[in-house]
Amino acid sequence: MTTAYEDLNNLDDTSFIAGTQFYMTFNVFDEARLPINIIASVNKVVLAYYGQPDYTVLTKNGTITGLNTFVVTFLPADTIGLSGKFIFQAVTIDSAGVVNRPGQGVLTLIPALVYT
Repeated sequence: MTTAYEDLNNLDDTSFIAGTQFYMTFNVFDEARLPINIIASVNKVVLAYYGQPDYTVLTKNGTITGLNTFVVTFLPADTIGLSGKFIFQAVTIDSAGVVNRPGQGVLTLIPALVYT
C-alpha cells in the first residue's frame, strides 16, 4: 500500500549543492509500466519552490538518451542563486502536443558554503 505522498512524489528525493553541475535521468513509462517512446518529444524538468506550485523557478530541457530516457543537466549558473526545498516534475510533450508528467519528486538545493 502506498501513501498519498508516495503516489504524488513517485521519484526519489534528491539534493545537491547549488552552483555545481548535476545530472538527473528520467525513464518514462505509462500507467501499465510500459516504456513510452519519447524520441520525437520535447522533454524537460520543471522546478517550483515546495508549497508554491504556481511559481516556476527553473525549467531545463532534457537530452534524449534512449527510447524512453532523457537526462537533464543542471549547470552551475542554473542554481547558483537558489537554495531550499523544491518540487520537480519531469515533463514530456509529444509531437501531437500531448503533455505527460511521468513523475514528481522533492529536490533540496543546499547553499554552497563560503570558504577561506
